[in-house]
Amino acid sequence: MVEPLDRGLQIGVTPDGGTGVTGYRYECSSDGGVTWGGEVEVGSTTTTAQVGNLSSGAEYVCRAFATNAIGISEASPVSDAVRPCGSLLDCNALLPPILGIVSVLLAGGLLAAFVGLYRERRRGYVVAVVDVIHIANLGHGSRLGLRFVRDPDTRQVTGIVPDRSANAEIRIRQLRGGRFEVKDKSGRHVTMSGEPIVAADSRGARHELILRAFATNAASPVSDRR
Repeated sequence: MVEPLDRGLQIGVTPDGGTGVTGYRYECSSDGGVTWGGEVEVGSTTTTAQVGNLSSGAEYVCRAFATNAIGISEASPVSDAVRPCGSLLDCNALLPPILGIVSVLLAGGLLAAFVGLYRERRRGYVVAVVDVIHIANLGHGSRLGLRFVRDPDTRQVTGIVPDRSANAEIRIRQLRGGRFEVKDKSGRHVTMSGEPIVAADSRGARHELILRAFATNAASPVSDRR
């Protein structure tokens, strides 16, 4: 029997009664039995001993001898390799990689949860209605905008789509208190959520525009015609 200790090993054998054994001697090897050291001798009244001053983390094999009045016996079979250790991590060679894998999985799970919460947080969104016909979800954020979709032949407005670029026909900045600043071809206007204003497109045509701010998340950005 060989058990790990902090920088040492505890060794013991099952006593063989009736053989006149007067003591035991133990030896341990850190190179697979090429060389032996750490000799400890005990009397016949106890069969266990401690071998100290060993290197924690190194693997040792040990063997035992019995002594009596005639001399010393042959060496016992070599024990399984045992690693002196002072902690759970030192004593279990498989534990550090397992803990590493668990840590990676845990970090990945926390990251996924954080991403999920980030995506599900309430960001709000703004819906624009033009001429009571065309509607578009402009998305979330303080700087928004829209442009008009026109028939290539008649040049009539057939819809509106979100456009955050500097070239948007109507640029919109969301303000505090449910207000919006609207910049169009004719200048800047300030309006409240749900209140209609008149805005001019890039061709100078005038349109009724209603902006509505919502605090919940939208299912998806949409553009539609009523």
